[in-house]
Amino acid sequence: ITGSTGKTSVRQLTAAVLGTSRRTLASPSSYNNEIGLPATLLQLRAEHQVAVLEMAMRGPGQIRYLAQLAAPRSGVITNIGTSHLGLLGSREAIAQAKGELLDDLGPQGLAVLWAEDPFLPGQAPRHIGRVVWYGFQKPADVRATDLELRGLAGSRYRLQTPRGSVAVELPLPGRHMVLNSLAAAAVGLAVGLDLPAIAAGLAGVGAVPLRLEVVQLRNGARVINDSYNAAPDSVRAALQVLQSEPCRGRRIACLGDIRELGDLARAEHLRLGAELEAVADVVIGVGELGGEIAAGARDRGHRVVHQVADSAEAGALLAALLQPTDLVLLKASRAVELDRALEALERAT
Repeated sequence: ITGSTGKTSVRQLTAAVLGTSRRTLASPSSYNNEIGLPATLLQLRAEHQVAVLEMAMRGPGQIRYLAQLAAPRSGVITNIGTSHLGLLGSREAIAQAKGELLDDLGPQGLAVLWAEDPFLPGQAPRHIGRVVWYGFQKPADVRATDLELRGLAGSRYRLQTPRGSVAVELPLPGRHMVLNSLAAAAVGLAVGLDLPAIAAGLAGVGAVPLRLEVVQLRNGARVINDSYNAAPDSVRAALQVLQSEPCRGRRIACLGDIRELGDLARAEHLRLGAELEAVADVVIGVGELGGEIAAGARDRGHRVVHQVADSAEAGALLAALLQPTDLVLLKASRAVELDRALEALERAT
């Protein structure tokens, strides 16, 4: 499983689906590089029937190297986003690098691709075997219809497949998590699971640490901890969750640096800040690029905007600001360590 965003969530969802009827090994945490993936492979034992592996990259040739180590029978590419723009220069180049997963699947292999991504149709011919498309619209092979988003409680939808349909209750919040679950369902179908087993796997999936984790503070305020990593698209997805969740108090967006955007970094952060007026009552920008988010919010006329240097200052500010009915989103690249702000909050409230 690779892609600009969603890799870890799709890995966990896929492992949950396959684990309903197959002895499954999955990459622990984010063991997705040239050290972590071999470490995962070394855990394979005779009793395992399937391995679910996550693959990350920092440049051309790295996905190919990992795929040659793993020799996968199925490959999932979640999307082609703006992560790694600073290294590769364009989304077209990112697509070429992620598409390396497709080159060696072989005629019996399966490629699972997001149908609505503008770059993946151009990569699909690199695979000479079967391609399954997933998404919200036809002609995707695996789709979600009758979608009901239920805020932080997750969602309900009807899974439509070439083998029929089934009702799904997904405990993970956000429309993007529904999309991730469709990729997992497509893999489940490919290995022969029936629809009830796929639905049961999706219903039983646990929260992914530091990804849309919901934490209730002692004073009653809630925190959406999505601080593991960030890209512009994943920030917007998390903001949709913040906006859609019922809240009696204020919605607070605490957002930090998004790394690896290269020359587009300042413009992307300003753009995100400009989008916050309709989403958050309070904006907190963390770090140097987080300051650009704050500047973008101020330029658009947002009235309550704060800027702090790091996660420690963010935690102190939130501890002073938070009221029992508030809802907070924490989101930034891993280097910002914004989860430390939550640790400070848990000590203070």
